[in-house]
Amino acid sequence: MLKRVLSILCGCVCSLVISQAAMAKVLVINPDFEQGWYGWKKSGSTAISGEGRDDESSAKITGESGRFEQEVKVQANTDYTLAVFLKGSGKIGVTVTTEATEEQKLINKFQEFSIQTYAKDDYHGDWDIIEVDFNSGIGNSVTIFGTYEDGGQGRFDRFRVKRKRD
Repeated sequence: MLKRVLSILCGCVCSLVISQAAMAKVLVINPDFEQGWYGWKKSGSTAISGEGRDDESSAKITGESGRFEQEVKVQANTDYTLAVFLKGSGKIGVTVTTEATEEQKLINKFQEFSIQTYAKDDYHGDWDIIEVDFNSGIGNSVTIFGTYEDGGQGRFDRFRVKRKRD
C-alpha cells in the first residue's frame, strides 16, 4: 500500500514539474525558418536566407518595408522574454493588448483597450542574441515580429519566447 501511495505521489509531482516546464516556454511555429515562411506572415523586402545561425535558414530583411510576424499563445498578465539571434541590422519586438489608461479613456470615452509594443533594435557583425522583456497584458496571445532597422540587411534566427521566473 505504501509503495502505491508513493508511486501516485511521485507521478503527481512529476506531472506538476512537466506542466510547469511546458508553461515556461511558448510555442513558436517554425522558429528557425527551416520550413520557409510556414507559421509566419511577411510583407515587404523579406526573404528566406540560406544562412542560419547553426542550421541552413533564417529570415532576411533588406528594406524599410520588410517585416514578418507571428501570433503566439501566452498566459495573460505574465512576464516573458523574447530572444532572437540576429546578424546584421534589425529590430525585434512584441505587440500586446493592454487595458487603456485613465488618460486614454478621458480622451476617448469608448476606448477600453490599448496596444503596446516592446521592441529592441541592434546591429551585430556575427550571430548574437538580442532580447526583449515584456508583459503579456490582458490577452492570451501576443504578436512577435522582426522588422527592418536602418543600416542595411538583417538576418533573424531561432525565435524563442520564455516565461520569466519570479
